[in-house]
Amino acid sequence: MTDPERRSRGEDVCRAALKRDARDRSAFVATACGDDVLLRQFVEALLAPDTMPETVAGNADSMIAMFQPGEIFASRYRVISVLGRGGMGEVYRADDLKLGQPVALKLLMADAAGDDSPWKRLVDEVRLAREVAHPNVCRVYDIGDADGRCYLSMEFIDGDTLESLLRRIGRLPPEKAIDTARQLCDGLAAAHDRGVLHRDLKPSNVMIDGEGRVRITDFGVAVSLRDMATHQRAGTPAYMAPEQFAGKRMTERTDLYALGLVLHELFTGQRLFAASTDDDAGAPAVDLAPEIQRIIDACVQRDPARRPSSARAVAAMLPGVSRKTLGVLRPVVASLLLAGVVAGTAAVSSRAAALTVAPSEVPKSAEALAERARSIVAAVGVPESAADEEFWFRPDPVRPGVRFIYRQSTALLIPQNLFHVVTEVDPPADRAGMTTATLDSQGQLIDFDRVPVGSLMHPPAGGPIDWRAVFAAAGLKVDEFVPAAANAPSSDGRDDVRTWVRRSPSAPQRVTTGAVEGHLTRFSVETEGSASGMARNPFATGRTAPVEVTTWAFVALIFVSATLVARRNLRIGRGDRRAARTLAIVISGNSMLFEILRAHHVPSALEELRFAFGACAWALLWGLFVWIVYISLEPYIRRAWPHTLTSWNHLLCGRMTDPLIGRDALIGLLAGVVRTGMAVGHAGMAHRPPPLLFFTGALESLRSGRQFVSMAIVGAMHGAVGYGLGTLFLVFLVRLAVRRTWIAVMIVALLAIPLGFWAGDSPPPAAWEMAWMVGGMTFGLVVLMRVGLLAHVVMLMITLLIAVTPVTLDVHAWYFGTSLVTLLLITAAALYGFFAAVGSHLEAATNPA
Repeated sequence: MTDPERRSRGEDVCRAALKRDARDRSAFVATACGDDVLLRQFVEALLAPDTMPETVAGNADSMIAMFQPGEIFASRYRVISVLGRGGMGEVYRADDLKLGQPVALKLLMADAAGDDSPWKRLVDEVRLAREVAHPNVCRVYDIGDADGRCYLSMEFIDGDTLESLLRRIGRLPPEKAIDTARQLCDGLAAAHDRGVLHRDLKPSNVMIDGEGRVRITDFGVAVSLRDMATHQRAGTPAYMAPEQFAGKRMTERTDLYALGLVLHELFTGQRLFAASTDDDAGAPAVDLAPEIQRIIDACVQRDPARRPSSARAVAAMLPGVSRKTLGVLRPVVASLLLAGVVAGTAAVSSRAAALTVAPSEVPKSAEALAERARSIVAAVGVPESAADEEFWFRPDPVRPGVRFIYRQSTALLIPQNLFHVVTEVDPPADRAGMTTATLDSQGQLIDFDRVPVGSLMHPPAGGPIDWRAVFAAAGLKVDEFVPAAANAPSSDGRDDVRTWVRRSPSAPQRVTTGAVEGHLTRFSVETEGSASGMARNPFATGRTAPVEVTTWAFVALIFVSATLVARRNLRIGRGDRRAARTLAIVISGNSMLFEILRAHHVPSALEELRFAFGACAWALLWGLFVWIVYISLEPYIRRAWPHTLTSWNHLLCGRMTDPLIGRDALIGLLAGVVRTGMAVGHAGMAHRPPPLLFFTGALESLRSGRQFVSMAIVGAMHGAVGYGLGTLFLVFLVRLAVRRTWIAVMIVALLAIPLGFWAGDSPPPAAWEMAWMVGGMTFGLVVLMRVGLLAHVVMLMITLLIAVTPVTLDVHAWYFGTSLVTLLLITAAALYGFFAAVGSHLEAATNPA
């Protein structure tokens, strides 16, 4: 081929390449095609893909790999899946059986194994990569040859390449982009400090792991700056510096040229000059901050001498946001958020009774009512001493209000349910002398039931039953009642059964009594329309039977489908196992603690051991469920909405001083106060009774300090994490069907209408109620999608905390102390968020260097 023909062919190839895919050229290429020498070098680079390093990319499922999952290579590496294939070989996800850790295994093609050049490049890659030890550089472990194949093992990074991340989301948020840029500079500076020139820096060679950490990978064409051969051309044409194309001597500033191109993509989502061709003329322009534009302009100068002196110099030019300061709030902004949380909490607390329980509904403490119940039981002549007792509040089945239940037994009360919770029917009343007394919130007797003991009973010392005292315990006067039914033995052995009715027809009321051998065994006060009501059920949710069946069917479906997806993710090495393990441990431990705190414990080692086994099984089941669901969906959510998990992953890693965690926690707290205020406003305007789930939870927390801790701290956190993860996964699953995030958000928000009225007893909601509930749900979803999962979970936790631990500002209320604890918990969380979010500002103020 003659020179004119070669030149013509080169120009055609260059023109076609530029028009076909503007993303594959740099600023230099856009101005260099008129130079015959540089043009020829550029075309030769395009026509010689074997000179370019392979990248870990592509769809693993579509590749025909030499090794199948499960095969053992080099008697050491168990292949898990294929990650990518390039011109020189393949990259596999494998388990190093010797070191017991996952690795990325890079194998040369079989026909290249006997060639000294590829082997030398592999050795050089290991030698140079090992020179660099830095958190932002991928580590290389070992090199060798086996079965006729040369291989290299390196750190396996469970994440995405920057290229694929930008392709999905367009561009990173400014704060995250600056943090990523700074980490890139740190990793590149570490390589240059060791005299290593990367020569192939590009988005596909930059990995972002599950924690948001940047890793520079692929030192396949890297060289030592001390090597006299640094003038050799190698790399990816679209990211080559002018001197790299020209084959001139390269320095650290050669890598800075590629860094400038990568930074442009990082902040804009577009390759440099992408909008200058006809195909991309309609691409939207992205406005860059002036300081970022100056950095990029400086890096892509054709003259290396005009570029920054080092990667650290580039980092110094970046705005003042680093990994340590990502998420930092200005003190004035953080102060406004803090003030909003404190003031909003006080405002919500003053009206929180509409959502749960008012002081007037529980004017006496559980211990005071228990003492009242003991005195009533003793007054009616029960001779046996009690060996065990339990008491609790429950909703009044007749009218809005509260009842107090007290159970006493001559033997240990050993429930048969999994949670070891005593109820009205568990353990069953089958032991002689078992007594149950039901009081109203004022301490007046409503119902009394005692298992007869037959011939073992002896007449009370005072003679026959004192009906005046019994009626007085219920706040009644026996003179106002007359017997309405003849005495007759009952089927349960009571030989003295009476029915009393009030003399005045204007106040219909009936009392039923029963006795055995002169001992009271039954006393029940009934008003018009009264009913015995539901028994306390530790499994009760308040949902109707159809909704309950549908709910658990949906949970089962999630469990089965998530198991299948999790199995596939584990096989191909996807999923943040550490975060899933941490979350599963937290959920299991939380669930176990919750059951321990609310269970009825007895001085019996056998029964406590039985309870421990049951509670552990339940806790481990929940932990396993959360682990499977997290492993199954976390990789896809991280790829679809990476920002939603950033602070969440930082929290799971224990970075409690991370400003990003503080910022999201503070925003979540304020959102929780606002969301709770919306719920309180709805309850007050609609004049509906509190949701049964909230009402029963609030009554549980009023039983004792132990129950308060279980509901306020353990239960609220457990429920918030479960609801938060469930909501995020539900939005993601709906998005898979509708393909649009905000359409999925609105569909999930509309589910608030049936979910908000699933108890079945409430009348259909009015139109304004529907709009109100959808608005509240949408508000929570906006927090989830715009801020992140951590803020959403904190928001839910505040709502649950105020809902299940009655809060009041009435200093005369007997539970004002626990209310104060709740308010202090919220305030302490807000202060933590404030100081974490403004940490760097405080350091600057206290250390004004």
